[in-house]
Amino acid sequence: MNRNIQMLRGIACVYICLQHFSIFNHYGYGAIGVEVFFVLSGYLTLENLKRKKLDKTFLINKCLKILPLYYLGTVVVFAVGICFPSLFSNLTFNLKNLMNSVLLIPENVFYIYPGWTLTYMFYFYILFFLANSIAKGNISKTYIWTCILILVMCGGSFLLPANYVTNLIKEYNSPVMIEFLFGLSACYFKEYILTVTNKIKNNIKTLMFIVGIGSVFFFGWNNMQKRYFLPTLVVTIIMVLCIETNYNEQNILYKLFGKIGDASYTIYILHPLLIRPIDKILLSLRLEQNMYVLLIALSLCIVVFMLIIADKLIYQILYYIKGYYRRIKNHL
Repeated sequence: MNRNIQMLRGIACVYICLQHFSIFNHYGYGAIGVEVFFVLSGYLTLENLKRKKLDKTFLINKCLKILPLYYLGTVVVFAVGICFPSLFSNLTFNLKNLMNSVLLIPENVFYIYPGWTLTYMFYFYILFFLANSIAKGNISKTYIWTCILILVMCGGSFLLPANYVTNLIKEYNSPVMIEFLFGLSACYFKEYILTVTNKIKNNIKTLMFIVGIGSVFFFGWNNMQKRYFLPTLVVTIIMVLCIETNYNEQNILYKLFGKIGDASYTIYILHPLLIRPIDKILLSLRLEQNMYVLLIALSLCIVVFMLIIADKLIYQILYYIKGYYRRIKNHL
């Protein structure tokens, strides 16, 4: 795995974690992080197809890596919510909502908030595999068919008669799917992009990266109508520059964000379970802003460290179970 990709994931995780502290909520940091994950997913999926690493086990492995964590968090929130419903003012705990959360149906608020993004991620994978089946593995045709399928699905609410358009259909027709297309396009046209970027020295690339991040904040992420076009293009360019730039692998920040990126799935899915209670406690203390921000920084470091440790423990258990299952299967 390209360590630059893990660094990107680590940075995206930090943005998403910051979003769930009230003081940063209106800055749209979480949207930046989610956008990086979506664009990166589109990029890596086509890259895997190019390298002939995309087979029927790809989706199974994604499910095994993500869903156990998600289901664990969902069960914990549901159990606590049944016992102490007053702790969750925006959630209703019943069997229907539990099934929607488990099946990733975007009809209500998910018990684990990042669940809504998993819906679109697996939705994208299904459309991509369908396109790949139609194209019979041809890379160019798969890219074109995926673009067609996603654009048709995004326009579904406009193509159907108004009386057939339910809230659930609107959710599945969300323009958020366009973010995956940017990643696909970045990978498909990578050779053309690299022809330009390879002529640019690393220090200029770093400057472009900083300018890109600055422009992300300048354009803002809270205007959701504009989010899926110009800001997504900026994120895509930043992503390609990051992946293809040679960084000093001994740099402390590079190593740090790389480590966070290694545990990105665990941090991404489980962080609300820790950060939201911490945020409520900090708000109840009514501290001065400087002290509040300082405690947020400390809390963020502790949460990320705890989840990195949890990631290692959880996946060691899963690998043990997987190995145990294989040993049993071999004796059947």
